[in-house]
Amino acid sequence: MDLLLRDKVVFVAGGSRGIGFEIARGFLGEGAKVAITGRNPGSLNAAFESLCSAFSPNSVFSFSGDMSRTEDIISGLDTVEAALGPIEIAVANVGGGSQVADADFSDAVWEDALQQNLMASVRLLRAMGMRLRRRPAENRGDGSLVAVSSIAGLRALGPLRGVENMEPVFAYGASKAALTHWVRNFARELGHHGIRVNAVAPGNIIFDGSTWERMIEAQPEIWLPWIEREVALQRLGTAEEIADAVVFVASPRAGFVSGECFVVDGGQVCN
Repeated sequence: MDLLLRDKVVFVAGGSRGIGFEIARGFLGEGAKVAITGRNPGSLNAAFESLCSAFSPNSVFSFSGDMSRTEDIISGLDTVEAALGPIEIAVANVGGGSQVADADFSDAVWEDALQQNLMASVRLLRAMGMRLRRRPAENRGDGSLVAVSSIAGLRALGPLRGVENMEPVFAYGASKAALTHWVRNFARELGHHGIRVNAVAPGNIIFDGSTWERMIEAQPEIWLPWIEREVALQRLGTAEEIADAVVFVASPRAGFVSGECFVVDGGQVCN
């Protein structure tokens, strides 16, 4: 299926590794022009070189900056549009943060989780949404915004069942739930201007350097049975599978989809 993305300009925050890198590859494979961002110049440059070797170098751009900071976001959007042309699609693949053992943790932990997993995405998508809305209607193209959320924001998962000493995801889950709620509200606001806003919620995803890779290498006897028990498809997902969902949701082929959260978790939270 042609996703109608050829020559569209796409901005992928957090595109230097893992899910973000595969999202960039997915868009480039559909003929789009893609800008990737990252905070680590070394990782970002390696990703840029890899993408340039696989696709036309004229279709790839990189910007080093912290996409949780408004000033870096504005600078990044301006720089990319000067190099590639007007951005039509933006993907907020940002977030992270540590988890703690119970619900009794400090304000600082809460603030960090909210800044990383809610406000960073809000700042980027808000800035891009307002930029699209200010354009004349005939120049907005297929305006589409996508946030990478998490299944932790869709259900109170609690401690990992059957695994001792594993923590529930209180702050992370709450911040991702807030992000999904914000996406739905922002979709209602921007829909009147022909701009779509959606989220994709990954489940347990493995890639080089991922948390799941480290956990399974360290304790396969715990985590492999846990995955078989908790995930309907009895396996971990891949970064490419998340990227496929993001690219489709962002594309004109999903042109009547807005305000949705697409779950890609192998059936973990379907019951």
